Amino acid sequence: MEALLLDVAAELGVPLYEWSVTTGLAKAHGAPLYNTDSPEQGLANIALIQGDGIFLLKDFARYCDNDKICRRLRDLAEKFRTGRRSIVLTAAKMELPPDLEGDAMPFQLGLPEVEDLLPGVKQVLAELSRDRHIAIALDVPAMTQLAQNLVGLPEEEALRAAEERARAREGRCGVARCGAGSEARSTQNRGIARNGAARRVIYGRGGVAAPP
Repeated sequence: MEALLLDVAAELGVPLYEWSVTTGLAKAHGAPLYNTDSPEQGLANIALIQGDGIFLLKDFARYCDNDKICRRLRDLAEKFRTGRRSIVLTAAKMELPPDLEGDAMPFQLGLPEVEDLLPGVKQVLAELSRDRHIAIALDVPAMTQLAQNLVGLPEEEALRAAEERARAREGRCGVARCGAGSEARSTQNRGIARNGAARRVIYGRGGVAAPP
């Protein structure tokens, strides 16, 4: 999600800010602002930031039932209608209070397909071969099969699984064959079970959203 929003922010020429309960509010790749780790303080500081921007609030839906937080979100949504400013919430499952539904726009990201994963799989294996001197014994059809077996995982997790499988195979037999079969599918199944539908909810310009 962060990578996607960074691309969007760069295209629009606006900064990306991120909030989480563990770090507080910060500009992407920057130091967090002091004492902004509480949801209410995070929103209060967003209200003070001047200019356009995208504000990613991680796992924020759980706080929306709080009356003060709900009111602050509605106030921000009203202010954001006149500028290029958006609040983005992420959640595996989202249920909004009725007061926010009128300002909401749902957006759900799908999981990557084979053609989306294949370039990343090739890059991961090439980097392992070049930087770690791990011999990769996979031709193009085998790489495609590996990418196929990773469908169902978010891209970052899929590429991490491909790298881990290559390292594990290389450690056992000296030549990485990357588990293009059942072990990769097992990783995929665990990812689906853990991530569900991998829903992501975007609270866009002037509004907030819930999945249909």
